[in-house]
Amino acid sequence: MAPALSYGPLFCDLDLDKPGRRIGEILLTHSDNIHCYGTIPIPITVIKGGDGPTVLLSGGNHGNEYEGQILLRRLINILESKDVNGRLIIMPSLNFPAVKDIQRVSPLDQGNLNRSFPGAPDQGPTKAIAGFITNHLLPIADYGLDLHSGGAHANFVNCGFLCACDDPVLHKKNIKLAEAFGAPYTVVSPLGNTADGYDPVAHTMGVPFLSCELGGNCGSSVETLDVGWRGILGFLVETGILNENHTLIQQIENRKHGTRYLMAKDHHANVMATHSGLMEPLVELGDVVSAGQPVAKIHSMHGALDIVQTAKSSHDGIIAIQRTGCLVETGNYVCSVYSEIKHDALISLVE
Repeated sequence: MAPALSYGPLFCDLDLDKPGRRIGEILLTHSDNIHCYGTIPIPITVIKGGDGPTVLLSGGNHGNEYEGQILLRRLINILESKDVNGRLIIMPSLNFPAVKDIQRVSPLDQGNLNRSFPGAPDQGPTKAIAGFITNHLLPIADYGLDLHSGGAHANFVNCGFLCACDDPVLHKKNIKLAEAFGAPYTVVSPLGNTADGYDPVAHTMGVPFLSCELGGNCGSSVETLDVGWRGILGFLVETGILNENHTLIQQIENRKHGTRYLMAKDHHANVMATHSGLMEPLVELGDVVSAGQPVAKIHSMHGALDIVQTAKSSHDGIIAIQRTGCLVETGNYVCSVYSEIKHDALISLVE
């Protein structure tokens, strides 16, 4: 039996190297007014077949983002070790304390897992989870995919999410993964953005890594789940881990190929509310807008006839993110207008 893995308050005795299909937990020891004399289980599944790469798949990095959690459980229910060339490590509810609490961040320490990497063993449970991943899972991974969505306050166009890195070779590998994922759009995050996120830390360790954003509003839809499912399968085919004759491959044979790359032009990409009130959207997610075009009205909650702001786009682009709900506070974003960039410009970001 392989030795147990431990990091700070976390330990796991699931054998990651043994062939077969095993479902288990990473156990988090935590003591507070609710949790005492026990552990919090974080689900993990390992499916290992013949020779091939190790692929790390995760969802629930933010607890109220459900599309990835659903899709990875679907994958676990379908795949057996005979279907896999290599090893799949699947964590469908990465930040399980946040998942259980139906919140973006952990109720244990208010930690945002995707802002907690590379982690630490003694700075709270969220950084400990990040540290376990950094120290035990990323070092054995050849590829990684982390599934996100808009959570409680946003809807995204269905998109891959590509964090640029300063290694040109790795950057090109990540682009290939985005193209294999094949979402209608791929949002590009520039160099140096969210350095304490999961993706950038994976990149510093030389692991080709992609994220995605699938819908949001704490729900799911048939269309969004279909985009995500086909994206996961395309990703697995690209990495070579799914047997080439597997019936799942047939589910992506007829999908449209190609993805449109979007990037925030500058900080004005996020259209902000300058007043609190009731938001009336004037555009839909995915709409093409022009500079100066109104995208939302903010109505005063205190005067029936008062429009306190007409929010406008600062530039031409596509509505890539839209706030959900009608109540906004000063400083909340209304929507995000991203500009399309061509493949050559994407490559040149790190050259």
